[in-house]
Amino acid sequence: MFKLEAYYLAAMTSCERLTDGVIQNSKAITASVKIIEENFIRVSKSVAHATGAGAAKNPNQPISLPAMILEKEMLNLVFSLSDLKNSTRARLSSTLEYLNVILTDAAAANPIISDTKVFKEYREMLVKCIRTLEHFSDELFESQNS
Repeated sequence: MFKLEAYYLAAMTSCERLTDGVIQNSKAITASVKIIEENFIRVSKSVAHATGAGAAKNPNQPISLPAMILEKEMLNLVFSLSDLKNSTRARLSSTLEYLNVILTDAAAANPIISDTKVFKEYREMLVKCIRTLEHFSDELFESQNS
């Protein structure tokens, strides 16, 4: 019985670490993406100002090679950042799916085992981690969409 309790305690610790790690990594990625986007916008404005390329495209205005290169690179960056955001969203979703599978498996566990206090604590921890990640995911991607 002590081995079983040790197993569930280790599983709870792993679940907490997984949840904390996912949240910290996702926050770091999101913060980095925002900084990159802000810096690129500043650089874009600086290049446009330095080259005389305004927002309005005028046929009489000379073509600025640096502005064209920057515009192309900005499109590449936008696609890359979008892929990174989608990848982060997919990782969060797969982590949630994984935790839900574990929770489902735990619910279908042997009834003798599932009556223990530590098993109930384990299930509660899984539910807490799932809810935390769902809330974080909703919060993270709602703020990105607005």
